[in-house]
Amino acid sequence: MRGSVQDSGGVRSRLGAICSTLALAALAVPAAASGDLIYVAPEDESSGFFCSESQPCGIAVGINLVAGDDDEVLLAPGSYETSAELEVPAGSSNVTIRPRDAGTRPVIVSTANFALKLTGANATVRGIDVHHDNIASTGIFGLATSHIRNVVSISNGDTPCQMSRGTITDTICLATDSSGRALRVSVGGGAVTTVVRNATLIATGSNGTGIYATGNGTGASVSLDVASSIVAGDGFDVEAAADPGSTVDVALAASNFETRAVGAGATVTSPTTAGNQTEEPIFVGFGLEQAPDSPTVDAGLVDVETGDTDVYGDARPQGFGNDIGADELPDTVAPTTKITKKPHERTTKRSAKFAFKSNEPGAGFECKLDNGPYKNCSSPRKLKRLKTGRHKFAVRAIDSAGNVDATPAKHRWKIKRR
Repeated sequence: MRGSVQDSGGVRSRLGAICSTLALAALAVPAAASGDLIYVAPEDESSGFFCSESQPCGIAVGINLVAGDDDEVLLAPGSYETSAELEVPAGSSNVTIRPRDAGTRPVIVSTANFALKLTGANATVRGIDVHHDNIASTGIFGLATSHIRNVVSISNGDTPCQMSRGTITDTICLATDSSGRALRVSVGGGAVTTVVRNATLIATGSNGTGIYATGNGTGASVSLDVASSIVAGDGFDVEAAADPGSTVDVALAASNFETRAVGAGATVTSPTTAGNQTEEPIFVGFGLEQAPDSPTVDAGLVDVETGDTDVYGDARPQGFGNDIGADELPDTVAPTTKITKKPHERTTKRSAKFAFKSNEPGAGFECKLDNGPYKNCSSPRKLKRLKTGRHKFAVRAIDSAGNVDATPAKHRWKIKRR
């Protein structure tokens, strides 16, 4: 790249852990918006444009021809094989494409030049897979302000995910072709901002790029606000360049990447600053699930843009913090509990005050006295009108994932007569 500053690290071994077959879990489906519900199914059962619950239409009809302002296109479970370009039309606004049923994940299998174009303003796609098979073309293309959430997009074309402005959260973009770009933001004019949170952006093909951002022509101002994301490419993890008269800024925080190519007129955050990390993430399974010992676990940040669930529908964050990448490792580790204030082992006081804490911030507590049952409690815990004699207090922490400390903290003491 002419006039560029390059951080080279060669082929990153982390790419060897990536498999294009992704096993995905359920995503919760929120309530409908104020527009109409457009029902589609893999098999067109309406023979027209009804798109009703009892007579769902085909996916191209539902998205391209029927969906209008504030409508929700509900995809029945199954695989939608199509060679037609699916496009939320430019005249519409606030169209959402999502699964019809909770616990399902429809798959669009496309050979079109563009698998799914989000041309209408504020279009949202979430909770689906896009498998795109068309060399030198695009999976999901957000032309206007667009929102891609809890999505897996895999493409052997130029890019699985392309945006001009909008948000990408809890999403996997996987480019498998040579010179593929997992996320591409290329703008020919005007000021645009793309916000990326908890994405896994990986290009496994030779000379591939994780994030590719360019300002083309004169007067383009491109800004990428990236946090808590895994970015990796066989060529470069991040590549940015701007034509004369344009600027590109790729700001990365609490993210995992190593190599970058920075052309004239462009800036890219250093991988050794802003809480970023260069150690290779560790993946397990058939998707891009994180291993418990991956450096990306609990290393992300939480802000107003952070999603509530990961790409698989697991709650986010879990454990000690938000994970980097689209997958949030389920928390299976129980918290520990410690009593920090307690009565003397022998006392004449018929009241007692306990204070306690857990190693996990935000954990709740259950307390019990003597042989009574565990009940919800908080620190400090005051006990009054206790009988003389021996007593035993126990407290256990319960984290947000429901893990319970199996070894409660305990204290025994004796109240003597005055």
